[in-house]
Amino acid sequence: MQFPLLKELGLNDHEVEIYELLLRKGRSIVRDLLNETSIKRANLYHILQSLQEKWLILATEGKQTAFEAQDPSNIWNVYNKQEAALKITKQSLGAILPGIIDIYKSQSTLPSVQAFLGLEGAETAIQETLRAKSAQIK
Repeated sequence: MQFPLLKELGLNDHEVEIYELLLRKGRSIVRDLLNETSIKRANLYHILQSLQEKWLILATEGKQTAFEAQDPSNIWNVYNKQEAALKITKQSLGAILPGIIDIYKSQSTLPSVQAFLGLEGAETAIQETLRAKSAQIK
């Protein structure tokens, strides 16, 4: 795997393998891709469909359908979709986290102690102190 960052963007091992193969070889038919990999035929069709949906490859219909890599700048589309999904998850988490914290606090009968280490820990301690103080004021 030459571009492991693609996995961090949500592509699985086989998608990365096929995408990199199409980048190197150019236009290829299914038979050629099967000969170059250990991927089973049925799975390959799912991988090709997934890569098309992500705008990373293009299928050209003909006597035999050929596949080729799209402009690599389309990888930004994959990143942007992932970023948008994370924003939605962040909003959802912000909405439900207070309820989760309330449940947690209602079960805790003994006071707890938490240690914060380093500069980052000091910042976290200050933020939590301010957040707790503002919650008491309301």
